[in-house]
Amino acid sequence: MYKVELRGRLKTLYEDFDGALADFANAIKLDKKISDTYGRGILLCYLGRYAEAVKDLEQAVNQRPKDFLPSYHFAIARYKLEGLTNSVLDLVNKSRTLLRNRLIDTKDKTTFDGSASRLLEEVNILEKGMILYCLGGLEAVCDDLDKALDYLEQAMPLYKNLIRWARHDPAWLKLQNDLRFQSITSPIL
Repeated sequence: MYKVELRGRLKTLYEDFDGALADFANAIKLDKKISDTYGRGILLCYLGRYAEAVKDLEQAVNQRPKDFLPSYHFAIARYKLEGLTNSVLDLVNKSRTLLRNRLIDTKDKTTFDGSASRLLEEVNILEKGMILYCLGGLEAVCDDLDKALDYLEQAMPLYKNLIRWARHDPAWLKLQNDLRFQSITSPIL
């Protein structure tokens, strides 16, 4: 069962979203303890199945209320399903607050004592990249496109995998043909 779940994660990396979704479903059937509603919710978003994604992502937010990633993806899925309603705007603002608080936490961790490892510093940098990326996505759904792209531009040097995310994340769909977006997300050779 864990091999099936791992295969689903690998298929996600290779952008085989339908295959990954099938593997996650099989892993959950084989072992009820596997409850990766967050991962499945993202895949459903990437596939444009927003109603299903909202259910999984809401469950993920309830399971991990302080985790900014489920909060971000839940807000985006609701936006794609409902548009920018007042309730969706409330979710966007809650997610922004969670992200900004987490960004403050990462700034506090940038100075380590002599025993801290380089790995911890790198994880901190990757997390900051993800936070900036998510803040940008929220600005994109609120139509502040310049601010969204500013955040994305800051995030990319910190975490190169965000290029893949941005190409599939529904928050960024309206910017796919924007020249600045394309420049920011083009692979560095």
